[in-house]
Amino acid sequence: MTISRKADGYYITLSLEDKSVPALTTKVEPTLKNTLLIDMGLHEFLVTRVGESVPIPQYYRSSQKRLKTL
Repeated sequence: MTISRKADGYYITLSLEDKSVPALTTKVEPTLKNTLLIDMGLHEFLVTRVGESVPIPQYYRSSQKRLKTL
């Protein structure tokens, strides 16, 4: 247990060990079949190894008018 004091109050952090969780015993060598490749860039948020792309979320742009009035 760790007790820390911040400007807005006290916080307690608990760390627990669960003996019922089995230990990882097999070592798997990384290969192209069991490895996930992700490229994060400026034009797309991310592109996976198989070519799937996720557009950049425009959180700032979509709330820019609201932020201006606030």
